[in-house]
Amino acid sequence: SLKPGGIILSFLPTIMQVSDLTQTLRTIGEFTLINTVELMERPWEVGGRSVRPSHRMVGHTGFITTARKCQSR
Repeated sequence: SLKPGGIILSFLPTIMQVSDLTQTLRTIGEFTLINTVELMERPWEVGGRSVRPSHRMVGHTGFITTARKCQSR
């Protein structure tokens, strides 16, 4: 089990899953500092001294949500 002060990290592909997770963490009431970021993938071409972003961007890849478990009272 996650110890008080520990951080949970979740990678989810859809915003509805993020919404469900966030609501569950809030309902449990033991988590704080709930934060979500969206990941965008952009490959880079690296060849010697030539470094540039790829012409193709994949776009959205998923969401990372973190939360810290509160200390016991």
